[in-house]
Amino acid sequence: MNFEVRLRDSAADEMLVQYVRAANKPAIFAASGRIERELGDDPHSAGEERGGETRVLVVRPLLVMYSIDDAERVVFIERIRWVGL
Repeated sequence: MNFEVRLRDSAADEMLVQYVRAANKPAIFAASGRIERELGDDPHSAGEERGGETRVLVVRPLLVMYSIDDAERVVFIERIRWVGL
């Protein structure tokens, strides 16, 4: 991985809620792994800009909003949302 991927506390809480509520827990697990790989490998190419420093990546059933600290080589996941399969 080129970048370390970190979840903000609020995003970690949202991830837990999504996992607990999910009927298809393997889909949540798979999506979260893919999100971490894509953001860790090349966060600038993953997802798309949403104004300012915020970017959005959809890996169904999840959507993540994230920011990038290039100097520290860290991606911060700010929010996680359910978007469905």
